[in-house]
Amino acid sequence: TSNPTGTTWFDDFSVEKMVVSGSTAIEDDEYNISSLPDRFLLKQNYPNPFNPETQIEFYVLKNSEVNVSIYNILGQKVKTLVNSKYTQGYHNAVWNAKDDNGSLVSTGIYIYVMTVGDKRFTRKMALIR
Repeated sequence: TSNPTGTTWFDDFSVEKMVVSGSTAIEDDEYNISSLPDRFLLKQNYPNPFNPETQIEFYVLKNSEVNVSIYNILGQKVKTLVNSKYTQGYHNAVWNAKDDNGSLVSTGIYIYVMTVGDKRFTRKMALIR
């Protein structure tokens, strides 16, 4: 039986620390859905790296207009994933690795940005074909 702890790094991506005790895993509080955050939150996509699609979860603190867009490593917008009003709570968007024209994008690193009012949150993800 092994009891893994610590952080694993893949290029500049990380797997969050997880404490394993017997057969029960306890995750970091930031990712505990039973406790509601006191701020807007953009979670790391899952799976990452991904193929053919990935999920992006975000938390909206109060009813707000939310935009989630995906950019390539050159900073060019590839896809507007979300652009509408959301109620308070957790929400999920799925990206199928297609651009706004419906064409499949190539393998690479992509940045996704959530904009709520004057606040911007960013994370990286990798598509591997």
